[in-house]
Amino acid sequence: MIGSNNLRSIRPGVVDNLCSEGAGSYPSLPDKAFWTACRLRKVLFPLRNIFAQFFDLKANQPSKRKNSGRPPKFPEPSRPITLTLPDSTLRELEEIDPDRGHAIVKLARSALRSGEEERPLVEIVEMAPNTGLIVVGPSRALRKIPFLHLIEIAPARHLIALDPGDDFHTMEIAITDALDDVPKSDKRERKLMTDLLQHIRRLRKSDRVRIAKVLFVDLQGNGKP
Repeated sequence: MIGSNNLRSIRPGVVDNLCSEGAGSYPSLPDKAFWTACRLRKVLFPLRNIFAQFFDLKANQPSKRKNSGRPPKFPEPSRPITLTLPDSTLRELEEIDPDRGHAIVKLARSALRSGEEERPLVEIVEMAPNTGLIVVGPSRALRKIPFLHLIEIAPARHLIALDPGDDFHTMEIAITDALDDVPKSDKRERKLMTDLLQHIRRLRKSDRVRIAKVLFVDLQGNGKP
């Protein structure tokens, strides 16, 4: 490849001397080709510096690398994961969207929303006349409380169950402590914890809460009773 250093190393005076000696000094070179080269030197050598400057500019310009690979699938940070799913679920995902990643995203967003509106993170749902249950959304902070259990009754909807010996008051203290450990940047988690505490305090002050037992069954390794 011809570079600027090669171009600058050609000296017009050397070619002038060769041409003045005549074609007879170079029997291996045909006369026509020799004299054609000598005539062309008057045109080519003035262009020598122009080409050299061009190569210098190209060398000094930052290289523009084209983005390689496929365009981003989602308009937000994402990363690949590996999932093992039943064949039937894989077929169902393809019915939702040919791209399984988009299908999973659609399902997740649908589970966390009711219609076009987002579901409340904490709500009291009536399950019998004059009797309601506290229902909460998914919460990493609540799952870290040892004696508190989230029982999923619908996608992204959970009941709260307590171990024997713990009550409404210990739960309120534990949630308050857990809220202190939730980063301020995690706005959704902090809102869920704050809303839950407001419900708990309001219900405790009005003396409208009672504890009921939930029956748990230990499952075998295969998930069967």
